[in-house]
Amino acid sequence: MLYRFCFLLLLVSSVLFDSGCKPKKLENGKEIADEFERRSVKRITDKQILSEATRIGDSLVFIADTLLHTRLTQAFENGGITQALTVYPPEKYAEITSMAQELQTKLTRQTDHQSKLTTAQTQRLSQTEVLYTAPIYLKNTCLKCHGQVNTDIATADFATLQAQFPGYKLNGFKTGEPIGRWHLPLKRQVVLASLTMKRGKDQRIRNLFK
Repeated sequence: MLYRFCFLLLLVSSVLFDSGCKPKKLENGKEIADEFERRSVKRITDKQILSEATRIGDSLVFIADTLLHTRLTQAFENGGITQALTVYPPEKYAEITSMAQELQTKLTRQTDHQSKLTTAQTQRLSQTEVLYTAPIYLKNTCLKCHGQVNTDIATADFATLQAQFPGYKLNGFKTGEPIGRWHLPLKRQVVLASLTMKRGKDQRIRNLFK
């Protein structure tokens, strides 16, 4: 809106000057303003869009991961494996689903302990969508469900896991090993909106120092 205002102000000033300060109706004003706004959006590069999508994904995954390990730790201390299973999985937390809805997307996880993904990556899927992915590494808390039976997982707890998840085989892992990946598809327009909003905030901060 600020760009549109400045552009129209410049056009109106030019018209007034050329006409001897006699106002006249500006033809196609809306179309000119809309075109200027579209051109200002195009100044944002694909590299910036991917970078902003990565920032969004990193933030959401960090919150989900932090909430998971905080709640798992409390659950294991208060009620053991049975209570721990009630605070799992993290992508279904109200806080996460609420933020995902604001982003018009859904955060999911895929089990893949042979994944070669080592760091977060963002790639363009199409002209309208990008995909953020990030590896999931096991922490000490995770070993109570994914570690070694009789060492990290009590025999009774392993039986509970097998009853909850028939055919359960996601055990035998060590701290730091990969077990899957996060998936977060994002619409290009959502990322653009986030980037534009951030630019606006940066401009307001810069104005404080003028």
